Amino acid sequence: MKKRTDLMNALWANIKNEQDKREKTKTHVDVISALRTFLRPHQRRLEADDSNLISVISPRQTGKSTGALVIALIRCLQRAYSSWIIIGLTRISIKKVYWADLQKLSEAFDLGIKFQHTELTATLPNGSIIYFQGIDKFDELEKIRGGRYHGAIIDECKSFPELTFKTLIDDILAPALLGQSGPTIIIGTPGDVLRGEFYLATCQPPVLIDLGDGLRWSNWPANTGPDEHTAIWSFHLWTLEDNDIEFINPRTGRKFTLWEEALRKKKEKGWKDDHPTWRREYLGHWVATNMRLVYRYKPHIHDYIKQPVDLHWGIPCPKDTKWNTAIGFDFGTKDGTAFVIWAWSPTFPGLWEIYSEKRQTTDDLRLSVSAIARWFKEVDAIYGPFAGLVGDPAGLATMVIETLAVEHNIYIEPAEKREKVDHIELFNNDLDNEVIHILKNSELSDELLNNRWLLKTIGTDKRKEDPETPNDLCDAGLYAYRWCRHRQAKPEEDKIKVGSIEWYRLEQTRELAELELQARRSKDDSRLDQEWWKDIHDISRFS
Repeated sequence: MKKRTDLMNALWANIKNEQDKREKTKTHVDVISALRTFLRPHQRRLEADDSNLISVISPRQTGKSTGALVIALIRCLQRAYSSWIIIGLTRISIKKVYWADLQKLSEAFDLGIKFQHTELTATLPNGSIIYFQGIDKFDELEKIRGGRYHGAIIDECKSFPELTFKTLIDDILAPALLGQSGPTIIIGTPGDVLRGEFYLATCQPPVLIDLGDGLRWSNWPANTGPDEHTAIWSFHLWTLEDNDIEFINPRTGRKFTLWEEALRKKKEKGWKDDHPTWRREYLGHWVATNMRLVYRYKPHIHDYIKQPVDLHWGIPCPKDTKWNTAIGFDFGTKDGTAFVIWAWSPTFPGLWEIYSEKRQTTDDLRLSVSAIARWFKEVDAIYGPFAGLVGDPAGLATMVIETLAVEHNIYIEPAEKREKVDHIELFNNDLDNEVIHILKNSELSDELLNNRWLLKTIGTDKRKEDPETPNDLCDAGLYAYRWCRHRQAKPEEDKIKVGSIEWYRLEQTRELAELELQARRSKDDSRLDQEWWKDIHDISRFS
């Protein structure tokens, strides 16, 4: 009888387990349906996106973080023992934005989530886990290296250091998601520094990027046609208008939406449609604050990648192109001494940065004249002979220039420092016309991107650069720029026979360059961004 009793107990236990499984499945299905109903339409479009690389940009209070959290929760309910990770800039910020909301969701939908507050992990009854991690330093990337995830969400993307963010996506998360084909969702608000992986994933219009196996768009609006499949990131743009939740003023009882309040603020401030604050903070567009920026440099437009050849220092040009070079010097003390070298050709268009570097001593003293002379001879052996050598003669630099001439036979022309603002504007005009090409990730590019006007001088007749932003390389480049003759370049087309292989290659290069130019140029910033893909749709077939 005991044996029979054991069998019956086991049978009833199996029946009970099957009932529990069916009830649990039913509950999960119901909860998932309820969670999807909880999402707003723009959040549901994100949840339906099945791409592996997804980017979202919007102003504040559009539900980015809430939508991302609910999506992670839905995926963990759909698949038992799955692992998702949500990453923010710091542990405090990630806990503030997500932790309390997940507890409220667990209580509201009776999810039975167990929260581990020390490790910031949330474990669902089906064994799925959501990890929360703050990464504000590069060495903290090691905390998540080696993990295995079914999905990853990165919040506050604009605020991550560029190297940290790129390493996080390419070196840490990509291998961790590979076996599960898990998505990476990057979300954040726009800024005024038009650079970095997050910018490329969300900029409008997108940028054509050469990945070695052909050109691809940096991003494309999700579910808008065949071009989305040739883009790197599936892109979602949200504005405050997408948040249709109705709020109530507790003092007056007046009902309103955030979009209605935004329109009221716009009218109150007298902002036009193209006002930078309106576009960036309410429409979710990347807009550089040109009033503060000294140089109108845009890395995605002006950068070039050095070609893997020694000829012509890596400039992408025909083999028989002849080049001239000019070098600019800025002799500093605590800020260091800066060299910038430009190259231009009488037959090939553009002004090309081929070298930039700033050196200083460990004790923050001025580089010795002999050290500067040795350094110059190093670069002269590679990039010389120079058609022009131009340096800053201010202060003690006059003595440096004289000593270099007398003792080292290095003759530097004193730079003309008057009307500096006017020459900066000439440089900016060449940037606007895409005549100037900056070596990608060079030291000069960092200074061009971050140099600012001193706030109190903006709008006056005597604008000055903010002393808190380094400008030594910018100045060295500006000195040499005035000497260059890049605007006089005239292609030697008569040497190429019409109909020859070289002629066809040249025509193909010109056509591709024109297509890239159309896709990358965004001078008319007053256009509404929801119309940008219409402008380039006709050329997308060439990409």
